[in-house]
Amino acid sequence: MRSLTGEIGALRVSVGRGEAVLVPGFHAVKHAARFGAELTHVFRLATADARSLAVELAPDMVEVIDRAQAIDDPEMSALAGEVHPTGVVGVARKPEKAGRLRGPGAVLEDPRHLGNVGASIRVAAALGVRSLATTGRADVWSPAAIRGSAGLHWALDVRGNAELDELDGPLVGLDPGGRPISEVALAPDTLLVFGTERQGLSDAARERCDEVARIPMAPGVSSLNLATSVAIALYHLTTLDL
Repeated sequence: MRSLTGEIGALRVSVGRGEAVLVPGFHAVKHAARFGAELTHVFRLATADARSLAVELAPDMVEVIDRAQAIDDPEMSALAGEVHPTGVVGVARKPEKAGRLRGPGAVLEDPRHLGNVGASIRVAAALGVRSLATTGRADVWSPAAIRGSAGLHWALDVRGNAELDELDGPLVGLDPGGRPISEVALAPDTLLVFGTERQGLSDAARERCDEVARIPMAPGVSSLNLATSVAIALYHLTTLDL
């Protein structure tokens, strides 16, 4: 097995500059490939049986794994920061996004936990919505977010560092002070705006929203995890016609 130290070092630089995206884990690579990501590199741990994993769980990935370059533990750690349990990691080009963000979808105001961001993207992809955006400084294309989404960033229009004036369509904010979401008329192209768990919607977001709704909860329960709130509200939005 030839040394890939130089190549991996160059990839780390590219990822650090935001020119490329690290895709950690078999399932993240699987979904990225299925939804059209431009995977420039796929690596597999030489000591892991990634092919059997593909045969069992995702036969469409067998060819991808067969073409993957074999690397050792130190090389994978140098690239990904850790050795992923599945022994697979990929590198992809970051997709270019243009135009105004359109619904149905979700907007996360200044989220802090990248795992929550990724889980929200995973839910949004499962429900078939068009888009998910974040405001603030969170790196929505970070490895932690992509791991949380299981690589489903490529299944919808995902954007980071969005501005409220870039949003197109009806906006409904989620906040404890709103009406129950079941009482709010939601258009099919609505963008649901979620504030932070501690502060709720910002004043700027509240003013920008056409309506404010809340998710009813049992007495004594003061808040929900962000990804859980996204799941409940997007499910409500996408199943209105059922």
